[in-house]
Amino acid sequence: MEKRIIALVCLAAATIVPAAADDFDAGLWLGGDATMKLSKKWSLNFGAQYRTRNNFRTTERFGLSVGAGYKFNKHLKASAGYIFFVNNFEENLEYKTNSTQWMPSYYGVRHRFFASIQGDVDAGRFNFALRQRWQYTYRPQGDDKIYKYDLDDGTYTMKDRDGDAEHILRTRLKIEYDIPKCPVDPYVYGELYYNGNGMDKYRAFAGAEWKINKKHSIDFGCIYDKEATSNGKSFVAPTINYNIKF
Repeated sequence: MEKRIIALVCLAAATIVPAAADDFDAGLWLGGDATMKLSKKWSLNFGAQYRTRNNFRTTERFGLSVGAGYKFNKHLKASAGYIFFVNNFEENLEYKTNSTQWMPSYYGVRHRFFASIQGDVDAGRFNFALRQRWQYTYRPQGDDKIYKYDLDDGTYTMKDRDGDAEHILRTRLKIEYDIPKCPVDPYVYGELYYNGNGMDKYRAFAGAEWKINKKHSIDFGCIYDKEATSNGKSFVAPTINYNIKF
């Protein structure tokens, strides 16, 4: 059984890369989480993240998070929190009938609030967990500029980029396997992102959790993101996340 589940994880990881091989970007995702248990039901969580893109050459995001979790019972829990992060956005060039609009690469602040509920069930050594998460991301109006060139007279105008907000609903199914007498438990998950217009993107992950001891663990694996459009971009990244419990 152990060989079969390991083969399943390897197969899932192997299908991620070829799916993105034609047109994809690559990066690295690093993170850390600290969980403080307040009681049998309540806990606090603090996190940090750092991500790259542009084939590992460009910082894509860094941020901090804080949240709280509540456990209804062994198989049902809820959480909510706030994430502050800074994104680096790529240069964007748009050609129109009589003008060209250019926005240089810039760093922009984001504020994200989220609420989740998750239920799971055991089936032998397998665990199936379904999570539903709502997230709201707000982008304040900042100093990043948009330049609009008029092709008729050669002049241009400049303005600040407007603020924006987005609601996303995320549905994730995670399958984990407990290997007997082994500190490493492999798992895979798939996640769908929906906005007001339908599916926004989907995500797949294959990896494992290494339980160093009762307080320390490391999650590692490979993640694949794909925008849900006909010409949507694909993104692949190895991930490493360190976890500590108090």
